[in-house]
Amino acid sequence: MKVGLIAATPLLGNKEGNLKRIEKLVKQANADLLVFGEMFLTGYGKNTRWNELAEDLEGPSLKFVSKLAEEHNKYIVMGCPMASKDRVYNSALIFYPNGKKGVYKKNYLPSFGLFAEKKSFSQWKGIEVFDLEIGKISLCICYDAFFPELWKLAALEGTELMICISASPFQTRHYFETVLPARALENTIFVAYVNLVGKQDDMFFWGGSQVYGPRGNLMVKAPYFKERIDYAELDFGEIEDAKADRPTLDDTERWHFEELSKILGDRQNRTGSSTTF
Repeated sequence: MKVGLIAATPLLGNKEGNLKRIEKLVKQANADLLVFGEMFLTGYGKNTRWNELAEDLEGPSLKFVSKLAEEHNKYIVMGCPMASKDRVYNSALIFYPNGKKGVYKKNYLPSFGLFAEKKSFSQWKGIEVFDLEIGKISLCICYDAFFPELWKLAALEGTELMICISASPFQTRHYFETVLPARALENTIFVAYVNLVGKQDDMFFWGGSQVYGPRGNLMVKAPYFKERIDYAELDFGEIEDAKADRPTLDDTERWHFEELSKILGDRQNRTGSSTTF
């Protein structure tokens, strides 16, 4: 499978302009699967009115991208705000060549430092494996990368490739480049990372698309702060050999997760915190 990693700068709040950019890049890129960054449809700025820009699955912008996927016979992954049942979610959508759509909603919303996503988005719970003709793929978004239990769940459900789309400013580059190869190695899966690039409000995104193999080996690393398309050829047959070298999924013990569930439940009871879906 050939993956196209598209590091580009979206226009803040300008869906029409961003759709034109997506169309141009889809026509230009030559791959089975194309990946755009987090919130590429709207841009990612601190003052972006995501609730006003959000669409449901049948919204005009999403229909436009779906049509592009059909016309060019490509899978397309793109980040956008999605409206569902009076809520707005930070979402990653995958558009199929046959017109089907799949959606992942961000599980972990950063609300610290430069970020205040809990003020704008509802939190979701869960991961999905999309069984495509080209392989089994899961999606995650930015801060989700720092929660290995989410990735473990996807790997145990059979995913072969985790695609992480991101809006990471340059201050956090080191964090992602530390955890991404670990996520690949500990789950014996491929990992593809696509970040926004350029200035959005007072944040400056570093781009730097990357792909890691199932042994945590770096396969692709794009230059920082540059708009570009990079490609990776993935052979999912490598996963079985990696599993033989490090059978981490087979050796995963249930009791660890039972203990984690108990500890987290006790903490929630003490703090009175809850999660909304």
